[in-house]
Amino acid sequence: MSDEFILEKIRTIITSYTPLKPEDIKMDSHLTDELGLDSADLLELVMTAEEQFGINIDDSIFEEVKTIKHIVDTIKESKIVN
Repeated sequence: MSDEFILEKIRTIITSYTPLKPEDIKMDSHLTDELGLDSADLLELVMTAEEQFGINIDDSIFEEVKTIKHIVDTIKESKIVN
């Protein structure tokens, strides 16, 4: 699964519940500082990603993840483990 494929899925998820446009969401975008996502948005993102990718993401991700790239890497790692 490529980074670009996962990025496109993440863009679709985020734009489904925020006013952001897909082109606003880049690999190095900071989730809170640049994209303005709050904890409820991050929870929605994680829950939807778990469902769409068929993975389980540990709750500790909220302390670790800062950028879209972190989300993409977490999804890739979870797919390898699962």
